[in-house]
Amino acid sequence: MDPTRIEFKSKRKILFGYIMISVICIGIGSAQPVSGFHDRTVALLQAGDAAFIFLVNGFMALVWMLMGVLGLSLIPIIKFLLHMGAGPAAEGIHPFIYYLSSFSHGLCEWFVGYLVLKFTIEHVRCILLYSRNLIGRAQLAAFYKRVLLRTLPQIFGILLAGALLEVYVSNRLIYYFVQ
Repeated sequence: MDPTRIEFKSKRKILFGYIMISVICIGIGSAQPVSGFHDRTVALLQAGDAAFIFLVNGFMALVWMLMGVLGLSLIPIIKFLLHMGAGPAAEGIHPFIYYLSSFSHGLCEWFVGYLVLKFTIEHVRCILLYSRNLIGRAQLAAFYKRVLLRTLPQIFGILLAGALLEVYVSNRLIYYFVQ
């Protein structure tokens, strides 16, 4: 067994912990005072918007990964989850409409947060094992190679799908609900 990999049972614990953190943060974020829902015009987004959303979210994920190297990715992840909860109030859209229409792309972005958190925990574990001489450079290099060849492409693939869903599903639903 590869000591740099987290066991399935531990991955389930990380996922369960992330779900609990998410519920708490989204709940706190949704407790934001709502200034009232107002009429608003929603523009239909296009392919260029999907590319922009993908680039912004991709940059955000890279920053989270870099913070994960230092074990600090939980800070922006929690901030992101709080913003997920505050979304309806910030947009002035009824929560039912907001969450119904944003579920598809929001789930993609939420899952990226889980992958970054899992990477952070795996990375801190690998550094601790390496500092105690329990793994060698080759195993540490294999971990980084796995991140570059597997984790990052997964994250970017999910973000691309999320950006397309945001433009072609979520935006359309909000457009038709609000108009």
